[in-house]
Amino acid sequence: MFGIGNDAPGMGIEGGDQSYLERLVTSSRCFFCGSIRGSLSAGMIEDMGDRKLMHIGCEACGHAVIAVVTFSEEGLFSVGLRTDCTSKDALRFLALRPLRADDVISAHEALADGDSFLETLRGAP
Repeated sequence: MFGIGNDAPGMGIEGGDQSYLERLVTSSRCFFCGSIRGSLSAGMIEDMGDRKLMHIGCEACGHAVIAVVTFSEEGLFSVGLRTDCTSKDALRFLALRPLRADDVISAHEALADGDSFLETLRGAP
């Protein structure tokens, strides 16, 4: 995605300037297609103090990343996950309750019998 040193004025552990961060991302190079300047769009999904959850998309190639950007005394660091979600999708998923172990077990049981699972999806009795 992108990596930047600690050259961001006023961007310490306490938080930072969202518009600065968005300008920084949109002036970077797309990790997927290499497009430079202006092809990337960035939006804040959630502000968690020294960590920001962001959606970063490339208008040139259509790829996107959901990233956690962390501010520390050592600099600005990011970890991203390639996604086909839009920023609206990410906000919608963020509002859902977390998965519980029971959810995973129910999905496993439903998938164990492939025929009944397909019937359930099709809406068959």
